[in-house]
Amino acid sequence: MGFKHSPAPWDLNKRTDGFNIVDGDNSGFVAHVPKQDNAHLIAAAPELLEALIQAADYMWEDTRDVNFDGTMAFGIGYDWDGWDSLREEIHTQKGIFAIWPSGLDRAWYAYGGNDGTYWSVGFKTKQEARSAVIKHLINLVPNHPAILAHLAISKALGQQ
Repeated sequence: MGFKHSPAPWDLNKRTDGFNIVDGDNSGFVAHVPKQDNAHLIAAAPELLEALIQAADYMWEDTRDVNFDGTMAFGIGYDWDGWDSLREEIHTQKGIFAIWPSGLDRAWYAYGGNDGTYWSVGFKTKQEARSAVIKHLINLVPNHPAILAHLAISKALGQQ
């Protein structure tokens, strides 16, 4: 992914008053940090951000099983092709939230919650559907690992 920071990897240059953090080819100054522990953490920031973004994708479980929870009721003939082949879920203490593409209108849908009250349709992409579910969950389960990862990524990218 292309981020708006000096290119990784970042390296440390020891100085008498701390550490300078520079980009990998020593051509770009990133920061001066007086404490060694902080310097190591900052120097690892680009790799940590990339790893967090990749890990956040794995928080969505790719599932082929349809496990009805008693809150879903659809009429006969509902198109399940998209649900069965591409549904993704995120599990929280407030219920399971799923996204899937509709075979009818090529849009993405989102559904979830212990009582099935979260229902949203018409997302153009999987990422839009995922983002909508995450935004819904920020107030519902603010300490869920997926929410914490999303918030940290947004902060690192200057989107907060």
